[in-house]
Amino acid sequence: MNDNILASLILCCAELCSALKAHAIVVLPALVPSIIEVLSEYTKSLYEAPHIVLLSVVSAVLRIVDTLPNFLSQYLKDLLENMCVLLAHCSKRVSEEGDTCKLAPVVAKLTTAG
Repeated sequence: MNDNILASLILCCAELCSALKAHAIVVLPALVPSIIEVLSEYTKSLYEAPHIVLLSVVSAVLRIVDTLPNFLSQYLKDLLENMCVLLAHCSKRVSEEGDTCKLAPVVAKLTTAG
């Protein structure tokens, strides 16, 4: 699948969850594991991963966590694990290369959410 289409699809799903609020609870068992799978896949190949997909996934997770935090406990371990890997990667990249990581502000906001 094209990276731009995947990124848009993930953001649309997160926006739907945000708009539907409690009505979106029924789709969480299908949606969140899929998002975690994409996040995990792209986290394993951070240097080849397109930034747009990672940024979209992290933004989507943030949106879903903001909207439905009480219903994500079963996914919390996987979400935190992948987010920590991303945050560590961004921190390392900024310190080593002086690069500005677009993911850092979103991941930082996610770590302080709640």
